[in-house]
Amino acid sequence: LNELLNQVSQGNYSEFRNWLSDCNINTLSLRAKIPEQLRQNLWHLSTALQGTQVTSLDLSCNTIGNEGIRDFASQLKNSLLNSIDFSHAHIGDDGIRDFSAQLKETQLQSIDFQGNA
Repeated sequence: LNELLNQVSQGNYSEFRNWLSDCNINTLSLRAKIPEQLRQNLWHLSTALQGTQVTSLDLSCNTIGNEGIRDFASQLKNSLLNSIDFSHAHIGDDGIRDFSAQLKETQLQSIDFQGNA
């Protein structure tokens, strides 16, 4: 998984998407697993999830921050995600507000921000 995430951080999504498809993954836990390089360009992860069957994503206990959640949200509208766990991800009020402003264009129904702000 780490190698796949490193590829995603470089804009190479096909092997990650194939792995998700081959393993029939619709719930993906990346709890405390996002490499530093991907955290700096988190929009790569939301882009990589487009066209997959992933509906639930756990990003808790990663240092995502305000900029990271904004980057991630920028590509969410084209995913099937309906549940995301952002608990304990070092996200402040501004990041939560900016993320929430983009929800109308997504399928999200459940978001956990526990332990932030």
